[in-house]
Amino acid sequence: MPQLQLVQGAYTARSVIANAQRCVNLYPEMNTKDAEVPYTHYCTPGLVTLAQGIVAEVRQLYTASDGKLFAVIGNTVYYVPDTFVLQALGTIATQNGLVSMYDNKTTLIVLDGSLFGWSVDLASLAFGTFTPANFVGGNQIRYIDTFLISSTQNANMQASDSNATTYTALSLATISGDADQLQIIDVVHKEIWAFGRRTTEVWSNVGAYPFPFQPIPGVFLQHGIAALRSLAKWGLNIFWLSQDNNGQALVMLGTAYKADVISTPAITDAIGRYSKISDAIGFCYQQGSHMFYVLTFPSADATWVYDLSTQLWHERAYLEPGDGSFHRHRANCVAFAYGKTICGDWQNGKLYDWSLDAYDDAGTAIVRLRSFPHIVKDLDRISYKQFTADIEVGTITDPEVEPQINLRWSDDRGVSFGNGVQQSLGQSGEYRTIPSWNRLGMARDRVFELSWTAPAATALNGAYIDVEKMET
Repeated sequence: MPQLQLVQGAYTARSVIANAQRCVNLYPEMNTKDAEVPYTHYCTPGLVTLAQGIVAEVRQLYTASDGKLFAVIGNTVYYVPDTFVLQALGTIATQNGLVSMYDNKTTLIVLDGSLFGWSVDLASLAFGTFTPANFVGGNQIRYIDTFLISSTQNANMQASDSNATTYTALSLATISGDADQLQIIDVVHKEIWAFGRRTTEVWSNVGAYPFPFQPIPGVFLQHGIAALRSLAKWGLNIFWLSQDNNGQALVMLGTAYKADVISTPAITDAIGRYSKISDAIGFCYQQGSHMFYVLTFPSADATWVYDLSTQLWHERAYLEPGDGSFHRHRANCVAFAYGKTICGDWQNGKLYDWSLDAYDDAGTAIVRLRSFPHIVKDLDRISYKQFTADIEVGTITDPEVEPQINLRWSDDRGVSFGNGVQQSLGQSGEYRTIPSWNRLGMARDRVFELSWTAPAATALNGAYIDVEKMET
């Protein structure tokens, strides 16, 4: 039978007649050249509850330079030890929204966009306000070349003195390459990326006084930032949701003084349909050889993920137990600490181990869904004799669970799908199980879709399909 391969991630085009492929809670991994298929789709990680803070948004997680983990949940700053018994240290001014944490090897500084800052002594965990003379607060703080650098509410960058504890009144600067206003900063490769609404500048340490940094000549990006919390970095890569002078929302990857658009036309079109994008939240994390940029749109209730290793997108979704609907993923922020990838919930104050060995979201089933490319032969009618899923089976460990996989299809070019038909994914050890469906009718253009919720280590290669072109 001909093989139906999967070589894209999530790609539902503006018109489904072009492409109607969804990829939910699965990520493609490129195989070696001698493999049977070019890509295999693996399960995204599940959630295992580690700790419970106050019932509120987990706004930020941060692993300090000494390995200690800290969390901001609601307005409370927590120390998170490796026992995951949370220790409340103190409270900050705001209850939700952007929070920034960074340390200078002795003191952790917390900013929340207000006129104040807060500090935690890394050795004693003593909590207090961070209000040295001339400090004006801000929304993002970083440490570079012995200086603390922050972006302030009045569109400036502020630098501490080289001891990172005192501030000179005139140690302020702002972007000036365009009639733009500074929004937020980050540091990559010991250089400041200063984001405005429409443009971005890169500054380096030139030893000037009173502000030691200046723009790098000739480096100027015509892409600003549309959502402050979308900013995230991994290694020498920096990601953000941009809005250019023409108003189009694009997802950008910045590296080596340049910015590339990484959102596909399908992703860009989906984002462009959202009523609000300024609240988007982004973060990066790594598992295995994959580096993911997770971008959630709270108002749109959607989560998109870009995989830097394959340059493909997929969706992450949380299954509402009550009605079976998809919602944004639970993860709101992430940090790697104590050998675990730890994420914080956007709503309930919980911290989770985001583990590839977990196959549900803290007790809630995870739906894995993958739709296939259009099957068309000159728009002639096709008889579908058999569809066989090329999927890993026999891996369920709970003998009480009968694992099932569901196949449904669309005969109106991906606009709507009928009811599904289930087959077994095999009990534990039943590795020869072959999920197969026979006598599936006729159509001129069909889109197949597989989905399953089995709490098991599954992997999808694609499918084999037996078709026959009809004479009439």
